Amino acid sequence: TAPENWQGVQASMHMAEACRIIWQEQFMQMLLCEAGVRFASDPEYVHDARVAIRRARAAARIYEGYFKTKATRRYLKRLRRTARLLGAVRDLDVAIGKLQGYRQKNRRKLTGDLQATLDEWLAKRAAAHQKLVVWLDSPKYAAFVAEFVHFCRTPGTGIVHFEPRPGDEVTPFQVRHVMPTMLLSNFERVRSFETWFEQAEPVPVETLHRLRIACKYLRYNLEFVANLLGPQAGEIIESLRNLQDDLGDLNDAAVSKQLLAAGEGADGQPTVTSYERTQDRIIEKLRRQMRADFVRFIAKENRARLLAAISNI
Repeated sequence: TAPENWQGVQASMHMAEACRIIWQEQFMQMLLCEAGVRFASDPEYVHDARVAIRRARAAARIYEGYFKTKATRRYLKRLRRTARLLGAVRDLDVAIGKLQGYRQKNRRKLTGDLQATLDEWLAKRAAAHQKLVVWLDSPKYAAFVAEFVHFCRTPGTGIVHFEPRPGDEVTPFQVRHVMPTMLLSNFERVRSFETWFEQAEPVPVETLHRLRIACKYLRYNLEFVANLLGPQAGEIIESLRNLQDDLGDLNDAAVSKQLLAAGEGADGQPTVTSYERTQDRIIEKLRRQMRADFVRFIAKENRARLLAAISNI
């Protein structure tokens, strides 16, 4: 549900007030998921809460220079802690779901020794979830929620005032003045990976992880101001989502490999080794596929679409 009187980010807003609207929307989304995070077996509640808080933290990073540091420091610290605890549960949810899917798909083969791995991951998930619930039950979290909601509903609080006096240097601070170059800068970071894709060798997984982060900030920032960008915004975001989906699947496979490497009990078992090789094949397939995804996204047609959308702000 959108915040009360929701109209989206407006072009003449102070950048801090645009951020405040985004924070309020995303924080409300997270709070709506909280009961499901605590009590439901459906992992989508954790996923949706994590996405909401990730967007809130992305907005904090993108718009941070428009608030006084002391005004937001404690809120960002609590957001970071909540995100870390949600992330620990979500990473295990994804790994467990993929392992269960693999066992179901290969049920005619011997996958018995994967049960030990699954049991271990389920136990780790239960422990991670318990840590999350302890935080959600804590007085510090309750105080954080009350204070942050009040902050998000109080325009003017904590902002840096850039209005110049006669003769002073003029500093851009409204959305319409800042956002065009900010979006181009976000796109610039994504396109800078072009040099990696021009090489014959596959792009290293670690570099693709950095690309995933750059794509995430571009997409979130586009979505934050999509109401100002016109009809082209949907097409740009959709093409970016396709690239992100493959990057996300590759990251999930890499996380599964890390969990296997850190696991106990089933180390060296044939089916565990086979499952690890499956993750390697997924990673290699996506690394090859990524080149075409990336080239499509940074193509001249899409660059023209992005510039046309930005011109609407």
